[in-house]
Amino acid sequence: MDRLKNILKFAMKLESQGEKFYTYYADQVKNPNNKKLLQNLAQIEHSHYLFLKKKYDELYFAKDLHDIAWVVDSKNIIHPSIFSSAADHLNMGNDDDAISDLAILRIAYTIEDDFANFYRTAAEQVDFQDAKDFLLTLAAWEDEHREIFHKGYSQQLKASWGDLASMILK
Repeated sequence: MDRLKNILKFAMKLESQGEKFYTYYADQVKNPNNKKLLQNLAQIEHSHYLFLKKKYDELYFAKDLHDIAWVVDSKNIIHPSIFSSAADHLNMGNDDDAISDLAILRIAYTIEDDFANFYRTAAEQVDFQDAKDFLLTLAAWEDEHREIFHKGYSQQLKASWGDLASMILK
């Protein structure tokens, strides 16, 4: 149980840092669509933090892993797909603004990829199947975030660099 507590504690820290990153850079990007996307992801990361904190608190006071409801109730979580259409409009703005925004989108993509990998690896280290499934659900959420940023990053890269973008994108 201690291992799972540490995983949740670290996950809360990751989600909090993600929220702070998106909140800060929402004010730095020039493209209003990028700004909105980052603001929305900050809200999502905050909801993830609260969700994880609730599980951590339950785990802290539980005597047994079976005492905790590990089923994910998605109705209380902001689903990232409602923001994914914003990624369709990320490639506006002048070249300097696009390059700056592009770097931020790339970092955001990497953050979400790290989160997804963390949750997947953590799931491998947990024996209790319900907790394992819980962590894999979180990994799937982060995969969705990563794909939103990858789509926006790819579109903006192509808009800024044309066919040279294919040297980076796979």
